[in-house]
Amino acid sequence: MKWTFFVKHKMAAAALLGTVMALVILNNVSEQRNSDELNNAFSSMYEDRLIAESYLLNMSGRLHEVNKITSASGQNAGDLRKELLPVIAQVNETIELYRKTKLTTQEEIEFAIFTGKIDQVSALVRAGNFERCRIITDEALTTLHVLSDIQVAEGSRLKDNSQRIFSSSISSSQFEIAILIIIGVIIQALVFSSRNLGGRAQQNYKLN
Repeated sequence: MKWTFFVKHKMAAAALLGTVMALVILNNVSEQRNSDELNNAFSSMYEDRLIAESYLLNMSGRLHEVNKITSASGQNAGDLRKELLPVIAQVNETIELYRKTKLTTQEEIEFAIFTGKIDQVSALVRAGNFERCRIITDEALTTLHVLSDIQVAEGSRLKDNSQRIFSSSISSSQFEIAILIIIGVIIQALVFSSRNLGGRAQQNYKLN
């Protein structure tokens, strides 16, 4: 009944090879998922954080310009409005660009506060109330600082998440290599023992 031993070893080797293939497939699926997550993280870091931060800096510069213009003396209300309205229009254009980025829940709340302040600034400029305009502009600048802090926090979270994905990929690859080595050794042992048994079976057959 030596053939049963050979069949048993062949079945074991086939099962191990099947395990190897399954591990490779599963690891490839995991690597693809990790790759997609990393792509999304990098895309979000650039489009929703770095670009968004540039929008915040742009609006901050325009609002400081509003304060500078309203602080100037010796100009009548009409001239001030002519200078201020184009600057506020630029702020509103940047607001629309910022609105298209991905906003967190807290970001949406602070952004709504900020846009409300800009609406007030615009109304105050048209009404010629420049002193009050400076006060609301300063409040809008404070809200911009809060939005910038959120950008930093979200950027840090994305960085930590990317590092976690990298670590997970490395661990997965190391685990796969270790399992493949172990299975390879087992398969070699099965093949070696099968050959030895086959050789002994041939010797016994010749003796008979």
